[in-house]
Amino acid sequence: MYYVFGIDGKDVILYANILGYTSAGLTVAQWSPQIYTTYVFKGPGSLSLVTLLLQMPGAFLVVAFQIMSKKGISTWGPYLVGGIQQFILVLLIVYYMIRDYLNNNKSKYSLDKHILNDEEYENEVSPLLNIN
Repeated sequence: MYYVFGIDGKDVILYANILGYTSAGLTVAQWSPQIYTTYVFKGPGSLSLVTLLLQMPGAFLVVAFQIMSKKGISTWGPYLVGGIQQFILVLLIVYYMIRDYLNNNKSKYSLDKHILNDEEYENEVSPLLNIN
């Protein structure tokens, strides 16, 4: 489309905006289930707090640089949406970690327990389904 309509063609800009807004919607679809799961299970599960702490500022830096470059919201919007959702996840994880620490409880999400926290599932080697 760029070669036919040029860089300032209305069709190219419309197409770029549609892709940007679609990307923002897909970003919401990507992170929302993880936020819900973290909230329901009251712990990080297999999420890495370190990874989120590295990704989240990066998303906000991309937003800042895109805004300073005077790019449209369809360019930096998906990064903003992803950064906000990662921030929500970080807050949830830190809250649950502090809560567990203050209650002197061993987290039910330790590395040697299955997420169901059932004695039947002691480690990652035991089968998840006990079919007889």
